[in-house]
Amino acid sequence: MKKKLILLLTGVFFLVAFKIVNDVLSDVGTTLQEVKQITLEQIAKKDFDLPRYTMQVRDACKKLQPGVREVTMMNLGKVVKDYVQSASFQAEYMAYIEKPAGGRRGPAPMDDAKWAEERKKKIDQTVKGMSTPETTKIYADMLDPQLEASQSMLKLLEESPDVKVGKSKEELQKEVTELKAMKELYKKDAEAFKVKFAEYMVDQQLAMQMSRSKASEAEKQKRINELKDYKSIIVKQLKQFLDLSATVDFTAQTMQKGNKIVFVNPAYEAKSSAWKLCFRSGKEAVTGARKFAQQWLNELKPGA
Repeated sequence: MKKKLILLLTGVFFLVAFKIVNDVLSDVGTTLQEVKQITLEQIAKKDFDLPRYTMQVRDACKKLQPGVREVTMMNLGKVVKDYVQSASFQAEYMAYIEKPAGGRRGPAPMDDAKWAEERKKKIDQTVKGMSTPETTKIYADMLDPQLEASQSMLKLLEESPDVKVGKSKEELQKEVTELKAMKELYKKDAEAFKVKFAEYMVDQQLAMQMSRSKASEAEKQKRINELKDYKSIIVKQLKQFLDLSATVDFTAQTMQKGNKIVFVNPAYEAKSSAWKLCFRSGKEAVTGARKFAQQWLNELKPGA
C-alpha cells in the first residue's frame, strides 16, 4: 500500500500547530497553495502520495513538541478538509482532472470536413509518390502480401468461426475483393491504379487513426467520470489509513544497521513505507490523525 493523502495527517511532517495557518506553513517552508496542489494531485491519482517532502519541511516539523502533536494533526486535517469542502476546490479539481496528461494538449478532434481535407491531402501525396513506373510497381507489389494475409485470415474464420482475428468475415471478404480489383486495375490502367491505391491506403490509415482517437477520447472521459466522485475516493483512502494505522506497533524496537535505522523484527522491516511513516510519526500524532480521519469518514458516509 502506498502512502496516502491521510499521511498528511499522520506525519509530524507538515504544518499547523497553534498559529495562523499561513504563519505555520511559512515556518516549515511551504505554502497553503502547495498544500492545495498536493491535495488535488493526490485525490486525482487515487493515491494520496506526498512526494514533495523536502529536508526543510521535515526538519522544521520534527521540532514540534510532544503534547501538541495530536492537536497539530487535528488542525492539519481541518486545513485539508476545509479546502476539499470549499467551492474553489470543486472548480479547481474539475479543471485539474480535465487537464490533458502531462499538461500538453493534443491535436483537436477533427470534424467531417477536417477528415475530408486530411484524406485529400494524403491521397494527393501518395499519388505524387508514384511518379515513375518503377515506384508504381513497388506499390502494386505491396498488394500481394496484404492479399495473402487477408485470404489466410478469411480461410481461418471460415474453418473456425469463433477465432478472433481482429476483423469480421464480411470485412475480410470486402478487403480481398478490393485488393484483387486493384491488382487487375494495375495491369490495365496504371494511372487509374495510382488513385485507387492511394484512396485505399489512405482510408485504411485514417480509419486506424480515427479509431485510436475515439478510443483515447473514450478512455479519457471514463477516467474523468471516475474521478468526479472524489468523495468516494477520499472515503476509500480514509478507510485504508484507519485499517493500516491500527496495526502499527509503536513499541517496536529498532537498531542501527550500517547507515540505516531498521526494525529488529524482520516482519516490521518488511512493512510498507506508509506503515513505517506512521511508526516514525509516533503514537501521539497518529492518534490525532486517526481521530480526524474517523470524524471525516463519519461525515462522508451516506445519510450522515
